[in-house]
Amino acid sequence: GAGGDGNAGAGGEGAKTADDDLKELSEAELAQLATMLDDVALSARDQGESCDKAALSPANFDNSKLRAYLRKEAEASTVGEDYVEFVKTTPSWNNTPEKKQPTPRRRRTPRRDPDAGDDDEVDTDPADLDMTDDDIMLDLISQMDANDDDDEDDEGSGAGGGAGSELYDVVKATPLPVPAPDDGVNESKIDEILASLKTNDAALTTINLNNHPDMTAHIGEAIGKALALNTHVVECGLANTGATDAVARAFAGALKGNRTLKVLNLETNVISGVGILKIVDALKSNESLTELKLSNQKQQAGSVFEMKFSKALDANKTLLKFGMHMRDVGSRGAIDRVLCRNQELAREKRHDEAFLARQQ
Repeated sequence: GAGGDGNAGAGGEGAKTADDDLKELSEAELAQLATMLDDVALSARDQGESCDKAALSPANFDNSKLRAYLRKEAEASTVGEDYVEFVKTTPSWNNTPEKKQPTPRRRRTPRRDPDAGDDDEVDTDPADLDMTDDDIMLDLISQMDANDDDDEDDEGSGAGGGAGSELYDVVKATPLPVPAPDDGVNESKIDEILASLKTNDAALTTINLNNHPDMTAHIGEAIGKALALNTHVVECGLANTGATDAVARAFAGALKGNRTLKVLNLETNVISGVGILKIVDALKSNESLTELKLSNQKQQAGSVFEMKFSKALDANKTLLKFGMHMRDVGSRGAIDRVLCRNQELAREKRHDEAFLARQQ
């Protein structure tokens, strides 16, 4: 035990402190240590470790000194003549509009007849003595209208017309005739049209039997056959007349020999793909038809027939419009190219005709 105490005492006397360590350092080592301590102090300041955050918090900040300083600077400023001290007020949330005071009623001066003398009684109507501005304005307007009517009467009587005379410089519009309402019923006489068609009447240039209630497939077939020898009809319309493949074959035969028909309308009928193909094949030798309408048939032709239509129309050089819904994309594109080509040919033909006309 004694040995232990002796060792402890010896160790306590021989222990080194921080000051002893500093004394053993050289001047270069002390300078290096001072530099390191400065770096540590700077980093601690940047990280805010040496700042008192509680003192700088907004809750503990005392702005009384700041307000006193700002007031002192404002009072000492030379530009302070328009300074108005801030007075804190409580906002009012009462937005009730002020009640508009009624317009006071104005007593009107009694009217006096300008032709009356000094001793005549003044018109003092009790109703006129208590009137508002609006009442006075309305009364003045009514008086002006009455004066205008009196002036017109005087001019009419002074012009020599007297009562019932007409005013000068007045233009009367001529009533337009009212057209009769169109009830949508085609009232064309089929017998007369068919007779004129067969006799090749020059007065018959257009056949319009669209939506005719008395049309039948037999009559349509007769019209198609009669067109084969006709030289005057330019347009023929048999839309929505119940035309069948027999009618289509009759018109196909007519198109092979006809040289004057330009427009053929067979829309909204019951023509199948076979009948349409007959008409399109006839266009290979036709050089007059420019517009063919075959859309909205009861039966769809199908892609097979549509390809045949495009091949048959490729031989035609005059058709410019082809009205028919084509489902096959390739056939539709081929027909569009044919129509564009024909339109270009028609343009060149018109150009050549105009050039020849100028030469003559």
